[in-house]
Amino acid sequence: MSQNIKELDSYPVQRVFLLCEKCGMKNSLNGENSARVLQQWMKGELKSHGLSQKLRPVVSSCLGVCPEKGVTAALLSNRGEASHFYVLDINNSKELFQEIMDEALKDS
Repeated sequence: MSQNIKELDSYPVQRVFLLCEKCGMKNSLNGENSARVLQQWMKGELKSHGLSQKLRPVVSSCLGVCPEKGVTAALLSNRGEASHFYVLDINNSKELFQEIMDEALKDS
């Protein structure tokens, strides 16, 4: 490996939650990318519950699953393995947050 690249021994967050930016643009909320809106909302919820180190929501490029409505998302382990894929109804945010957190914390 090049000396300009340093490999990390560990990642400070247990799970990563990818949100498809393309879906977010296609299914915008009041003109805003819904994936980015959802990411910011989830970050706030995680912080307020003291769970910022358990799950990190990240907006990604297209995940290859393109629903008519909603945002495609993937829950990854800290090893990069996808454990679950979702098509999110962004209007049910409280239920969504609880479901994702239950799944994300199951193996931690």
